[in-house]
Amino acid sequence: MLKNHDNRLQTSVFESWKCFRIHAEWYRLQMMVMEELSIQDYSKQHSENCEMLIQL
Repeated sequence: MLKNHDNRLQTSVFESWKCFRIHAEWYRLQMMVMEELSIQDYSKQHSENCEMLIQL
Protein backbone atom coordinates (compact mmCIF):
# COMPACT_ATOMS: atom_id res chain seq x y z
CA MET A 1 0.00 0.00 0.00
CA LEU A 2 2.66 2.47 1.10
CA LYS A 3 4.96 1.42 -1.76
CA ASN A 4 2.18 2.02 -4.29
CA HIS A 5 1.60 5.50 -2.86
CA ASP A 6 5.33 6.22 -3.08
CA ASN A 7 5.33 5.31 -6.78
CA ARG A 8 2.43 7.64 -7.43
CA LEU A 9 4.21 10.44 -5.61
CA GLN A 10 7.36 9.91 -7.68
CA THR A 11 5.29 9.92 -10.87
CA SER A 12 3.57 13.18 -9.98
CA VAL A 13 6.90 14.80 -9.08
CA PHE A 14 8.31 13.60 -12.39
CA GLU A 15 5.29 14.96 -14.30
CA SER A 16 5.64 18.32 -12.53
CA TRP A 17 9.33 18.39 -13.36
CA LYS A 18 8.62 17.66 -17.04
CA CYS A 19 6.01 20.41 -17.05
CA PHE A 20 8.45 22.78 -15.36
CA ARG A 21 11.16 21.99 -17.91
CA ILE A 22 8.78 22.71 -20.79
CA HIS A 23 7.74 26.01 -19.23
CA ALA A 24 11.35 26.96 -18.52
CA GLU A 25 12.30 26.25 -22.12
CA TRP A 26 9.31 28.23 -23.40
CA TYR A 27 10.18 31.12 -21.06
CA ARG A 28 13.78 31.10 -22.30
CA LEU A 29 12.58 31.29 -25.90
CA GLN A 30 10.22 34.14 -25.02
CA MET A 31 13.14 36.02 -23.44
CA MET A 32 15.23 35.57 -26.58
CA VAL A 33 12.33 36.81 -28.71
CA MET A 34 11.74 39.73 -26.38
CA GLU A 35 15.34 40.86 -26.77
CA GLU A 36 14.83 41.07 -30.53
CA LEU A 37 11.48 42.85 -30.34
CA SER A 38 10.83 46.05 -28.51
CA ILE A 39 9.07 45.66 -25.17
CA GLN A 40 5.96 47.42 -26.48
CA ASP A 41 5.62 45.08 -29.44
CA TYR A 42 6.05 42.16 -27.09
CA SER A 43 3.35 43.45 -24.72
CA LYS A 44 0.97 43.97 -27.61
CA GLN A 45 1.67 40.49 -28.94
CA HIS A 46 1.30 39.04 -25.45
CA SER A 47 -2.15 40.56 -24.94
CA GLU A 48 -3.23 39.34 -28.38
CA ASN A 49 -2.07 35.83 -27.46
CA CYS A 50 -4.03 36.03 -24.22
CA GLU A 51 -7.15 37.12 -26.06
CA MET A 52 -6.76 34.24 -28.49
CA LEU A 53 -6.36 31.79 -25.61
CA ILE A 54 -9.45 33.18 -23.90
CA GLN A 55 -11.44 32.72 -27.11
CA LEU A 56 -10.41 29.05 -27.24
